[in-house]
Parts: sequence; C-alpha cells; structure tokens
Amino acid sequence: MDVIYHYDGSFEGFLSCVFDSYAHKEIPAGFCSGEDGVFSLFNSRTVLTDPDHAARVLPGFAPDSKIRMLLELRDSVEMVIVINAAAIEQNKV
Repeated sequence: MDVIYHYDGSFEGFLSCVFDSYAHKEIPAGFCSGEDGVFSLFNSRTVLTDPDHAARVLPGFAPDSKIRMLLELRDSVEMVIVINAAAIEQNKV
C-alpha cells in the first residue's frame, strides 16, 4: 500500500518517519512537511516527532551521509542548518 508521511519538517521529525516506516514495514511514497500542502491520491500517515525514536534511528546513518546529502542539495537550497548529532542525543537542541 502506498502511503505519504506527513511530519513537522524537522530533522527529528524525518528520523521519526524513518522509525515509523520500519515499525510499520512500509516504504513511503513520499514525505511532506506541514508547509508543503501536497495533495495526493495516496493514503497518508501523520507522524509525530518523537525524540526517542529519532535518537534510535540516527546512529544507523553512515557517517558521511550528511555530506553526501548536502552535496546533492547544494544547487537547490539557499540555506542549510546543520546540527551536531551529539547535541541531539544530549537534548541540547
């Protein structure tokens, strides 16, 4: 079943989507933040940001995944905010 995940647009929210995707054993057709306003024929699931779920997902990313993501996005975004993963784990963000 195709589903689109709606989340708050935060990095922790995205990581919560990854957690829910694994928990529900589904591969989302897309991710939309609240401000996207995307209409779709797919079913949708609203994912609430859960810092505990996000903290469990974060260590599973490859160490250079942020660098690769930023290189892919460099021509399509004006500003990127980067947060240290250790700060997330220590609830400093």
